[in-house]
Amino acid sequence: MRAIIDCAGVLKLRNSDIELRKGETDIGRKNTRVRLVFRVHIPQPDGRTLSLQVASNPIECSQRSAQELPLVEKQSTASCPVVGGKRMVLSGHNFLQDSKVIFVEKAPDGHHIWEMEAKTDRDLCKPNSLVVEIPPFRNQRITSPVQVNFYVCNGKRKRSQYQHFTYLPANGNAIFLTLSAANEPVGCFF
Repeated sequence: MRAIIDCAGVLKLRNSDIELRKGETDIGRKNTRVRLVFRVHIPQPDGRTLSLQVASNPIECSQRSAQELPLVEKQSTASCPVVGGKRMVLSGHNFLQDSKVIFVEKAPDGHHIWEMEAKTDRDLCKPNSLVVEIPPFRNQRITSPVQVNFYVCNGKRKRSQYQHFTYLPANGNAIFLTLSAANEPVGCFF
């Protein structure tokens, strides 16, 4: 299969579009966000062409972001069982002693379904690393992994980009015993 990339560009969000969003805090400020946009045309066997387009999440691009906004470059874990409690180390820039890490689950329409602050170990907080305890997920009875996001917040207007995180079913790490004919355990697997 062959695909031709027709358009790869940068789309600047208009101030009027931003101001229409519920809960937007940057109203009236100079907009410094862009999105990367990609479009492909895929020839189909019947001679028609299928066009697909996707846009990235907004990207902050300004000196202000480099100097003030928290930036997560790496996280020590990308998943945890729904009970939470696991320690996660975040590496990056512009972390403060009072930085907060907020976990968020969003509905398909973008509205928040769930939001929870992780406990931050203030003693281990440094400008380039944060240590947090992953909060429990709102639904302890999930049967398949659930994708959520988290971000680091240094006050109302200073947020990192969303980072991906996955909650796993509580039984995802269960130990399964294989029983012999005499019902004796012969092995266990994680």
